[in-house]
Amino acid sequence: MGSGAGPGEDLLVTGGSGFLGSHLVVDWLRRHPQARVACLVRAPDDVTAVLRLRTALLRAAADSGQEVGPALLSRAAVLRGELGEEGWIDAAAGWAAEGGGRAVRVLHCAASLSFRPEDREAVRRINIDGTRSLLAAAARLQAAEFNYVTTAYGAGDRAGDVGEDEVCRPDGFSNGYEESKWDAEAVVREACPRALTGRGMGYRILRPSIIIGHSTTHRLSSSSGFYNVVQTIFQLGRVQRHQGQLILLPLPPDATLDLIPVDVVVAEMIHLLDAGDATLDHAFHLTSDGPLSMIEVLARLSPMAGFSIDRQDEAAAEVSRLARMLLQRLRHYTPYLGQIRRFDRSNVRAAGVARQPPLDVERLRDFVRGFIDRPNQGMVAR
Repeated sequence: MGSGAGPGEDLLVTGGSGFLGSHLVVDWLRRHPQARVACLVRAPDDVTAVLRLRTALLRAAADSGQEVGPALLSRAAVLRGELGEEGWIDAAAGWAAEGGGRAVRVLHCAASLSFRPEDREAVRRINIDGTRSLLAAAARLQAAEFNYVTTAYGAGDRAGDVGEDEVCRPDGFSNGYEESKWDAEAVVREACPRALTGRGMGYRILRPSIIIGHSTTHRLSSSSGFYNVVQTIFQLGRVQRHQGQLILLPLPPDATLDLIPVDVVVAEMIHLLDAGDATLDHAFHLTSDGPLSMIEVLARLSPMAGFSIDRQDEAAAEVSRLARMLLQRLRHYTPYLGQIRRFDRSNVRAAGVARQPPLDVERLRDFVRGFIDRPNQGMVAR
């Protein structure tokens, strides 16, 4: 990866105790032996905050099949607080001063990921107002740059090719989460006008697609998104009367599924940060180089749960009771089952990011097994 970062470049991270954030912190500290990270952690007291971050980093290391020692953990400081509050900013300034003039970069990973309509206002408060508050804090800390981790699905209902630097608001969104992330991106672009003025913080907008486990171990310390769909399918398959059934879903034949392993996302993020000013003031799709056929994924993975899924024409007059049941259980995710789009990666390519190892459906089965066969999961892959 790139070599632009050195001992004078430290990270102030939100979401460091989350799945993606913890992997990023561990890999950043491994790749930059002299650098430091400060993580903003929500907790009722300092002891709990430290324990929460340490546990997350150890889990992230375990996901990759490695260990982290005390020396690495000692370079990850904890700032207890919440976005929207100011009490932690003085502590952050003190941490930055201890670096003796090192440049501080902000990496904003924290977010509410809820798709539920009843959570819409809370999601907007966390994802938009929280981002605005962190931008103000970063300016007070004289941060060198602001890196915002958002989602490729901020593209909303846009179909076909989706460009990285497009700023036209989509006509609609699948849920409040997507909309909040698009709006928060606009806040970042407006608050970081370095491209226009030559002064202030530069920004990067980093847009992962659907993140899955580690590409080598297939392990993950969290379960959401794709894995919620997997779990729902396997739970349906545990019901004896559904065994051996064929479920036909009304899906377009050319729908795709864009998945990316967590270590691949992190490697691309670090590459972009290490590339320096050349990658500032742009957005980047951290998405798959080869999206999968949704129909093939469902058809090949469903027999692991004991039944089969295939597609029927979207104009079919009737959908079976079992298909309606499955779609109801997947109601928060059904918009992602029928999407027909390609995320352009021109900016990623221009930054010199290497092409990803191919992810096909057979390899994806290993990720599913790694999730289903986890201890206490209560389900066994076939």
